[in-house]
Amino acid sequence: MILGSQDDRGVGMVEPLDEDDPVQLGPYVLLGRLGQGGMGTVFLGRRAAADEPDSDAGGPLVAVKMIRPDLAREPEFRERFLREATAARRVARFCTAEVLDVEVESRRPYLVTEYIDGRTLAAAVREDGPLPSAEVERLAVAVASALTAIHAAGLVHRDLKPGNIMLSPSGARVIDFGIARALDAATTFTHTTIGTPAFMAPEQAVGGTVAPPADIYAWGGVVLYAATGRLPHGEGPGPVVLYRAVNEQPDLTGLDPGLRQLVAQAMAKDPASRPTARDLLLRLVGASHVDEPARPEPGPAAGAAHHAGGDTVNGDTADGGRDTSDELGAGEATTADPTEPRGSATTTDPPTRAATTFVPSRPRADRAGDGLAQTAAGPAAMPADARQPTRRRLARRFVGLRGGLVGENIVAVAPFGEPLAGHTGDVLSVAFAPDGATLATTSADGAVRLWSVGDAGAVAFGAPLRGHEGRVLAAAFSPDGRVLATGGGDHTARLWRLGAMTSQIADLPDPLRRSSGNPAAGPAGTPGGHRELGVAFGHTDQVTAVAFGPAGRLLASASLDGTARLWEVDRAATGPAAVHPVGRPLTGHQGKVLAAAFSPGGELLATAGTDHTVLLWDLSSSVPRTVGRPLADRGWHARSIAFFPDGRLLAVGAGFGTVVLWDITDPARPYVRTRMTNPRYGQVHRIAVSADGHTLAVAASGVAGVGGATQLWNVEDLARPDDLGQLPAGPAGPVRALDFSPAADLLATAGDATVRLWQPG
Repeated sequence: MILGSQDDRGVGMVEPLDEDDPVQLGPYVLLGRLGQGGMGTVFLGRRAAADEPDSDAGGPLVAVKMIRPDLAREPEFRERFLREATAARRVARFCTAEVLDVEVESRRPYLVTEYIDGRTLAAAVREDGPLPSAEVERLAVAVASALTAIHAAGLVHRDLKPGNIMLSPSGARVIDFGIARALDAATTFTHTTIGTPAFMAPEQAVGGTVAPPADIYAWGGVVLYAATGRLPHGEGPGPVVLYRAVNEQPDLTGLDPGLRQLVAQAMAKDPASRPTARDLLLRLVGASHVDEPARPEPGPAAGAAHHAGGDTVNGDTADGGRDTSDELGAGEATTADPTEPRGSATTTDPPTRAATTFVPSRPRADRAGDGLAQTAAGPAAMPADARQPTRRRLARRFVGLRGGLVGENIVAVAPFGEPLAGHTGDVLSVAFAPDGATLATTSADGAVRLWSVGDAGAVAFGAPLRGHEGRVLAAAFSPDGRVLATGGGDHTARLWRLGAMTSQIADLPDPLRRSSGNPAAGPAGTPGGHRELGVAFGHTDQVTAVAFGPAGRLLASASLDGTARLWEVDRAATGPAAVHPVGRPLTGHQGKVLAAAFSPGGELLATAGTDHTVLLWDLSSSVPRTVGRPLADRGWHARSIAFFPDGRLLAVGAGFGTVVLWDITDPARPYVRTRMTNPRYGQVHRIAVSADGHTLAVAASGVAGVGGATQLWNVEDLARPDDLGQLPAGPAGPVRALDFSPAADLLATAGDATVRLWQPG
């Protein structure tokens, strides 16, 4: 039938053309509507006879897909659309809908495929119930044959589901193949998720790279659905279904024994454990023995300390699903029920060791408010004049209210002033200065902007800082606020000496002047007199994170080149002399490095990466070395890390709505203290801990077509962390950046080209 259609009716159900529909596209006369999908409208058509161009008599019936205007306007989409459609034409025609023609140069791009008469598998099961066993076997063979041909052409279906399988008189035929990838070019501006939650593979559910094993997983779900009428992971909201896909095993009861074992292998959590399409086909027709799974997956009741599968995410190969129970500490943590409206937390008692005892994470009375939580984009220490008990603690002022769209809890907060507009690209990082009076933002537009924060909002301060070539991914203030470090897509980290903000703040209207700010403690110089102090060269890929040590003389950077680096900052110099590499690059990760953070005392550096681990580096000697075993939990990318103020806990944002708190009181023997999960918020992008250690904020992607989310947890009581809910509104796409003010009375969030400030309601 149709490429890109979301309609699951039989193709014989043709509706009349709408008033606004064209009557002809190129040489194809349109006879009626077949359906409408995510990429456009599908028409029943026929190629007009050469001698009668206005007649509907001519060649055989075809399905004509007219691309949506907003997609058609994007040159990158058109280019990829043509490339993928051309590749799709190479797919062998058995068991698929043949691609006949493609046009991308006209005002209305379109794609033409073979017309297949019949019902979709979804419609057949919905109307008549599960298929008989013999038909299920024929379906399994036909779909495996189609995937073999699709993968042989270098394509991945990406959205295999019952609605994309036609039950024609000649057998099951797969449609919609080889075109979803073109939507990758459009996701930047549509913020859509490619795929259907009920049939998504775990690696697809968390936003990872989609390769042929994802189609194999979907094949297993399709066969299960055809045989039982059940969706692989049950009914429910999209986020809950995705959570189950990642964390739970499908119920295979009802499948014939001959298929059950093969479906179990196809739906393994680890993509590397799944058979190929060719293997499926050979086993189904009896040419190959159906082997036992290489690494059996635990059932739904298995201990949560088991590694949940080494997913292939962002192009990085998994670690093979190794068991990490020893790394997670003693005891089993029970997986939360995703049907509950609020998030859940599981705690692990400290392992029994003669040499160590657990120390509660909340600050001691003599250290209340001491220090500032470290993040990959945050400062390294709090100035002395800010080290006092917080007047308004978010954990006590943010109150969870029922009734949210995704999290079902909406935090009682109020916007603090108007959204900060000025960037022309998505904001990728935000960082408060140690005095709380300045906010730095970086963006995909290549600019770094500074904002003066008053009592009723914030205003831009000075001209944007420009020096990076390409997007700027990270920012961090020095402990005294006089230097700003940024990391960019041009493979460099840059240092900026900041001018004073005293005059700028004095000139603000009274409502915007922030009484809690301390202009006198700000950087010296003339207002707006910012200048580049130096550039750190050495990375060979994008710099994803920068962080200052607590003394301000040591800078850490992380990069997609798989390394972290240390730099000595000399403020008395400028240019190349202002920043010197310290030792060799830190090369312990087996993938890209996404985050770096110093412990409050500066004795440790934590780095996190796509190899699913966090490494702790001992900086007490001249040659940094890793200490303890890598921190790994369930095979997720560790995308963001944050130290708690007392340095005894490290928060790791990883996985689907999950943050893990590691107790590193003894860095040589770390263990999981608490795991907090709410799958409704989607993939974690950034986390931050308030300076009093009471509140943890999570920036997440959102799921199932819902915008990005900012989630808050009250972590005063580690035995019972409380999901406070999410902020009442988010951008259309993921929330990529957030940071607490040093006094924990403001939270900055960003996901689109604007920044929003929030205060307790």
